[in-house]
Amino acid sequence: MSAASWDRRQLRAANAPATRCRGLAELAGRWAAERWSGPAEQVLEAVLQAARVRRPTLWRLARATPWIGRGRAQVVVINVLLPFAAAAGVGEALSLFERLPGEPTNRIVRYMAQQLGAPAVRFSGACHQQGLLHLFHFTCAARACECCPARAAPGATTEVAETSKC
Repeated sequence: MSAASWDRRQLRAANAPATRCRGLAELAGRWAAERWSGPAEQVLEAVLQAARVRRPTLWRLARATPWIGRGRAQVVVINVLLPFAAAAGVGEALSLFERLPGEPTNRIVRYMAQQLGAPAVRFSGACHQQGLLHLFHFTCAARACECCPARAAPGATTEVAETSKC
């Protein structure tokens, strides 16, 4: 794909494809420099080590300053590295996913948090935020309001799911 075909309108400089490619190249170079194992093994070992500590900082594995900052690295950890580790059979990946802080907030997370009771309820962890994103994509974005648990009164979410074709 040529650089001329990239649509850069309304794109922050940090999100430009060339910048992302530089960050990926930096990560690949750093991971390749570790001769003791390949990238997959490094990710699995890092997940196992992070599961053993109280406050894991797994995002450091995916950070490539200045191209991939802490927030974007956290997104990579939550959406790529942890699912990879879980698929590879690392049992600790799920408990780590439930303990990790969430990714930087975005419009969808804020919207869904408001729909489901924020500011009284906090949705700050990775697992909570991924749940909000899942609800948004399968109900709000799909215009399937009748399937949304936010429509039901507290304690009646199972009844909504049972009576509708969701």
